[in-house]
Amino acid sequence: MGKGVLSDYGVIQNDGTKLNVILGSDADGNTLVTDVTKAGNILVAGISGSGKSNLLNTIICSLIESAPLASEVLVIGLKPLEYADYDACCNVHVFETLWAAMKALTYWINEAMADRLESLRTYGCRNLEEYNQKNPNNIWHPILIIIDELGDLISRDRKTTEEVLVRVGKCGDATGIHVVAATHEPNGSILSGRLRKAFPARISFKVSNVFESRFVLKTGGAQKLEIPGKAIFLKNGVQTCFKTPLVSKEEVNRVTSKVSREQKEADNRGEPVQLLCKVGSLMERRQTRRADERKEHQAKLKQVEEDLFWLYMMDK
Repeated sequence: MGKGVLSDYGVIQNDGTKLNVILGSDADGNTLVTDVTKAGNILVAGISGSGKSNLLNTIICSLIESAPLASEVLVIGLKPLEYADYDACCNVHVFETLWAAMKALTYWINEAMADRLESLRTYGCRNLEEYNQKNPNNIWHPILIIIDELGDLISRDRKTTEEVLVRVGKCGDATGIHVVAATHEPNGSILSGRLRKAFPARISFKVSNVFESRFVLKTGGAQKLEIPGKAIFLKNGVQTCFKTPLVSKEEVNRVTSKVSREQKEADNRGEPVQLLCKVGSLMERRQTRRADERKEHQAKLKQVEEDLFWLYMMDK
């Protein structure tokens, strides 16, 4: 069952409005691809060494290779150097320290979501697709957030982490912001009920016992999986067994070199990659809007004062 390395799968199709990613190959050897925008946020569980990080690398590589100019990925990975090679791609942002990870959650992701929600209200749109139809010159692409070890963020600041991820769960479909989060502790001490609801799709590698399997998949079985690489994907109540491909450092370098080269060529053609969740641009736009709102408010106050003055003069 399964193909050997990621390059065996070829390049999938992404049109800039979807987040099609490769998970691996099913029992029949067919490539298992899922669209995160349709599946919803994905929770990945499994013991250490079961293949979680390998799956996250598969997801990142398959996405950026298929959409180098129309995808953006935020990687919160607290394993030193695990995701450092992605720095070569200008549309992948890596946060490797706990402090940076919390800043990414509380500042970057919140700003990106608030910015998009505000724009949706301004243009009277309900989702990313409607916004893109009304703004063909300012296309939004989906943003994928990868979290490698959710438990570390929960331990650092449970309240903030839950609030952000629950909000992404509620508003992600509209704003085009989605999450794939991994943990080696799939239990109630890490994942509260409201946080689990934010992840409708689940992937389980081998877990420690049947209780963790039921916690993730609602059924047993994941405790019997072989390691590394064998997993079960739960989507819309349907389970699919699959095996992840091997993603070596050489494979990551091959993909990042290709993506970086394509991005530089696009930039030379005058087609720079749009970094939609870049903090500077978000804050600049937000400050501009707030300044415009203050001017508008002051103008209204002045108009009210003038109206009151003339009413007073008329009474006299």
